[in-house]
Amino acid sequence: MPDVSFVGLLIVAIVAFLAPLLLGLSPARRLPSVVVEIVVGIIIGPSVLGWVKVDLPISILSVFGLAFLLFLAGLEVELERLRGRLLLYVSLAFLASLGLALLVGYGLFAAGQAGHITAAHRDNPGCNRAWSDRAAAQGRGRKLYRLWTTHHRRCHVR
Repeated sequence: MPDVSFVGLLIVAIVAFLAPLLLGLSPARRLPSVVVEIVVGIIIGPSVLGWVKVDLPISILSVFGLAFLLFLAGLEVELERLRGRLLLYVSLAFLASLGLALLVGYGLFAAGQAGHITAAHRDNPGCNRAWSDRAAAQGRGRKLYRLWTTHHRRCHVR
């Protein structure tokens, strides 16, 4: 069982409690408490001071927070206004963004696989040459997984 600590979650809860309280004490400052929470979160997070690290309780809370945020955003959508031509435009924009996201995701996945292959064979020129020769013979990107597993078994598994 993983070692679970709630110290980071306690610090996050204290910041979430104190930010609106301190802003309420100085009414001259017209600043949303979310801005203060984000800035303090950056400061106490792993990027600056490192007091709070992303561990299991914080990651679970962040998933619930994201779900709640998406739920609230869905409540703000007025479905009565989505009629006629506007519905067509929104549907086309959704499909275009979905297609673009899938295209970029597949491109990044393919680049990540190529980067993994290149990094794994940096120190073994003979192995790298064998991989390159076979990849060129079969066409770039075609049957990549089968080619990679065959190559891995031949060059690395003893």
